Amino acid sequence: MDTNYLLECYTKALERKNEGCDDMGVFMKKILQSKNMHTDLSSADCVDDQCILRRVGRFINESINIDQENPYSHDRHAGSEKNDVDIKSPKNALHVFIFAILFESEEEAQTRLSYCDDPIGAALIASSLLKTVSKMANREAELDLATNVLKNAREYEQKACDMLSTYFHRNRTGAYTFLIHKFQEPFSSINALELANANHLKTFMEHTCCQTKLNAVWKGKMATYTPWWQIVIALCVPIFVKTIKFTAKSVSAGPEGAPEEISLARALWLR
Repeated sequence: MDTNYLLECYTKALERKNEGCDDMGVFMKKILQSKNMHTDLSSADCVDDQCILRRVGRFINESINIDQENPYSHDRHAGSEKNDVDIKSPKNALHVFIFAILFESEEEAQTRLSYCDDPIGAALIASSLLKTVSKMANREAELDLATNVLKNAREYEQKACDMLSTYFHRNRTGAYTFLIHKFQEPFSSINALELANANHLKTFMEHTCCQTKLNAVWKGKMATYTPWWQIVIALCVPIFVKTIKFTAKSVSAGPEGAPEEISLARALWLR
């Protein structure tokens, strides 16, 4: 990602007068400029322009409940001297989409989502971020903002479900692979199922694709139609294990071919 471009976006957003910001933008300015955002940064960091991005990166990490290195630490991304940054490029699109979620209009965010190489993952990340913002707004007694942001969070979760449904009906194996395949940088430490579980995205977790995949992971090579009571009996009386049918292949997919399958998910979204 071109950090010079991203830094310019966040700097302008934080310097913008409150009259020119919507409620979400004003609230995010308050959060990112809070002294609490400096607690894990050295004094040298805080006078550096890159401190802005590190604060954003820390906020993102804490908001989506994942344990990974700050995505905007100074040594992870190199800036470019170019001014004409391609915001539709796969390496830039997700970062620009996250900025749009936090500081731009809903219409702009929707446009940015269409540029993302993995729109399902991007929508899940957006839902997780917005749920956290809603909770923070609620704690600050910004009740109207909290309600609106939570509504947006649920809409993004539903978008992820709708895209997964389309993908699942057209390519089940690809959809199963997507669920367990790690996201692209800078969120390569987590996959869709882990993110949904960490952020209590229950609607997404209740999707048939997720439930079937989780069932397959739990049962391994056991036939998916095996009833729970039969498994309990087999555990208590091992001789009944012979009554359980096993399949040659489990409902799973390995990492091979995953990038192509994720690209297919994006193609389905664009349709």
